[in-house]
Amino acid sequence: MSLSTTSSPARLAAASPATRAWPLLAALGLHLALAGLLLRAALAQTGGHLIYGLDDAYIHLAIAKHLALNGVWGATPYEFSSSSSSPLWTALLAGSMALFGPNTAGPLLLNLGLSTLLLLWLHQAQTARGLPPWHTFLTLAAVLVLAPIPPLVFSGMEHVLQILVVLVFVDQALRTMADRADARARWLALLLAPLLTLTRYEGLFVALPVCLLLLGQRRVRQAVALGILALLPVVVYGLISWSHGWYLLPNSVLLKGSASQLSLAQALRLLAGLPALQNLLASPHLVILLALALLAQAGPRVGLAPLPAEGRRALWLFVAITLLHLDFAAVGWFFRYEAYLVALGLVLLSRFLRLAGRGANEPGPSRDRRRPLRVAPAVILGFAVLILPLRATVALWETPIAAHNIFEQQYQMARFIQRFYAGRAIAANDIGLIDYLADVRCLDLVGLGSLEVAQLRREDRLNAETIRAASQMRGVQVALLYDQWFTRDGASLLPPEWTRVGQWRIRDNVVEGGSVVAFYAVDPAERAALAEHLRQFAPELPDSVEQSGAYLEGMPG
Repeated sequence: MSLSTTSSPARLAAASPATRAWPLLAALGLHLALAGLLLRAALAQTGGHLIYGLDDAYIHLAIAKHLALNGVWGATPYEFSSSSSSPLWTALLAGSMALFGPNTAGPLLLNLGLSTLLLLWLHQAQTARGLPPWHTFLTLAAVLVLAPIPPLVFSGMEHVLQILVVLVFVDQALRTMADRADARARWLALLLAPLLTLTRYEGLFVALPVCLLLLGQRRVRQAVALGILALLPVVVYGLISWSHGWYLLPNSVLLKGSASQLSLAQALRLLAGLPALQNLLASPHLVILLALALLAQAGPRVGLAPLPAEGRRALWLFVAITLLHLDFAAVGWFFRYEAYLVALGLVLLSRFLRLAGRGANEPGPSRDRRRPLRVAPAVILGFAVLILPLRATVALWETPIAAHNIFEQQYQMARFIQRFYAGRAIAANDIGLIDYLADVRCLDLVGLGSLEVAQLRREDRLNAETIRAASQMRGVQVALLYDQWFTRDGASLLPPEWTRVGQWRIRDNVVEGGSVVAFYAVDPAERAALAEHLRQFAPELPDSVEQSGAYLEGMPG
């Protein structure tokens, strides 16, 4: 019995257009239904405002806005900042703003278009390989629901684009490995190589194993060309960033990845695969996909049909890409970092994993010895049926809640700063919506938008003294922070003269770095004014936001 059976391309070509098209139409209908439900649920929780479920989406929007309007690639219009690890996504948003003006609908419309294109391409690719319609539909539905695409659409981020580029690139790379004469696939793979890293720097984890497989086939020129093209955007962006006095890599890559701290101890951890192991323990869905890929390689020894050469290459490629990502990058953070791995694993496994009864007819002793191993695929598939849909269900459920969290916190913070501190210097640790909505000089105490803070964090020198010096240099008057981000061994890293004037707390937090944002008067002379501003803004906050602090004293009940 086959989990992935094929029918001849001739039979499919002879089928009616309706027979060939129904998997795509059904998948598009499912996508439209899920997207519509999520949009309706999100708008109901945000007072009708289109709000994305991640503040990071607004960092891209802020850079795009300042590039389109001011010609500055920066989180603020006042200076360059290397705050985006997806230059292509930011450039696409900037292009839409140059044409239609600043708007927050751009990421949603782009993601809806890209997700539709993803389903169109996947349908064509499955059909071209001679896979029957029911199989094609199951693959499209699995990628759509389990990746999961609709929550990624409403994240406002670049991950749908990443999935599309990775799937098409890997498909073309596998074709050219299987057939040296396939010039079209070879050129498409080369053209897509720079898009891998322009979309996200994790594209290097995809390009490297492909280059190694090509070298194993003694196709040196193609491997070298592909590697150079994949590295080219990283080098060009790095030189532009370096010319402005910043690091060669974006701050988000340097501060968030496993290799963020360059040291011998960290290098040894990476070589030993310890970050990969930690990430695996937090990602049972990837454990399942890796286990299926490895079992498929075992073939008849575990009751599966032997894989064709292309299948072996494809699944080893998936394993290599996944392990590289797990060792050098992050997982999680609202289901997005590893979404491209889930989509890639689902597509490759759907093509090449077949259940077979070959071992059943072999001699008794051999069959008996292998009986425990033959149970493994069914057990792991059972876990997959439980874990992957559960993850997708949680993602769908939490997407409107995440939009509500951002609406209650960052959106209100941005409105507050826009009204009372426009054109002035502030400090914050979530800068996206603040920098997009408000024209401020922002000191980012996480370091994504401020070089001096990134340097302090990388050197482990962020403390009260250095924060005070950076704030004074920038002329910061107020700060909006999550206190728990600035504590070490139970002690605060903030300067003691900073005065906490008030706090806003949200409930049912699923995406924020903290449920409570605190407002500090950095300049003691600003304390009374900050308290008054908070009092004036208090009636405009959603009722679900719990307010506390000194500014409430004397306010009418």
